[in-house]
Amino acid sequence: MEHMFKKTSLALIVLGLSTAAFANGGSFTAPAKADFAVTVPNQDAGWHVGVNGLVFKGTSRYNRFAQTTSGDTTTNHAVDPDFDLGFDVNAGYHFAGTGSDVSAAFEYFNSDDDDSVTFANTVPGTTVTKQKADAEVDYWAVDLMGHTAVDVGNNLDMLFGAGLRYANLDNTYTTSEYKTPATGMFRDNEVKLDSDLWGIGPRITFDGFYDIVSGFGIEAGLGASMLFGDQDVTTTTRNFNADGTLFSNSVVKTEDSNQVTPELDAKLGLGYIYHINQDYSMGFHAGWKSINYFEGGVTGDVGMTGPYFGLTFRG
Repeated sequence: MEHMFKKTSLALIVLGLSTAAFANGGSFTAPAKADFAVTVPNQDAGWHVGVNGLVFKGTSRYNRFAQTTSGDTTTNHAVDPDFDLGFDVNAGYHFAGTGSDVSAAFEYFNSDDDDSVTFANTVPGTTVTKQKADAEVDYWAVDLMGHTAVDVGNNLDMLFGAGLRYANLDNTYTTSEYKTPATGMFRDNEVKLDSDLWGIGPRITFDGFYDIVSGFGIEAGLGASMLFGDQDVTTTTRNFNADGTLFSNSVVKTEDSNQVTPELDAKLGLGYIYHINQDYSMGFHAGWKSINYFEGGVTGDVGMTGPYFGLTFRG
């Protein structure tokens, strides 16, 4: 699905990223506070940039493409995705004298996984049938957000965000059947389901960072979006002759121009803030993150989950 790289886009992410952890990482004058006092930081004007590597595995519910039986045991076969690389970048500006900021973020992830099963009959001269499935996800999103920081006591920093998300999610699921007569194995038929979803809508986030000791702490985040847009689903059925030539081709396309797609994401990890000097700080973080778009694909939900790692620079 390399064609997605050619689309002009910015693509997101995530839950204000580590902005929460570094909302107070620059130079600011904080009022005195009790252990559980709730205050808004009086920060200096500044900015931040961040980047994360994503090692995600798709969590989409793909239909069974084959079934095998051995004795009394029946096994259903479905595509089990591997971990693939993605990334996200973000940047923002922090307003002086407040705990507020504005930011833009981009996230991208692509995966292509397949699986197959071969059925062999021990009787000489009979047909051997192979069934194969291929699942692809190509995803990007852009967030434009505003945040407000709140400090609770001396250790807990929280960041509340609201804004807008635009997302594009392309999900393809292809099943094929191969037969092996005397002339050799050939692809007999193929069914391809292709869903192209885009949407734009409101997004809210909550991030927190708890400083355990000397800048080391626990970070967590929750995000939710409600996207309004369009989903095109194309079903292509092809049949082939034994020599590989196309025998028949059928294409059916449906479009829902009033598609509503809810999205949820969450993360949990560890972070460390290193203060370079009074004006600059560097944050390091790593953890686990999950994203889910409800009914966003050809067979139901489309999701991804896995570790993330990265850094944020505040000036």
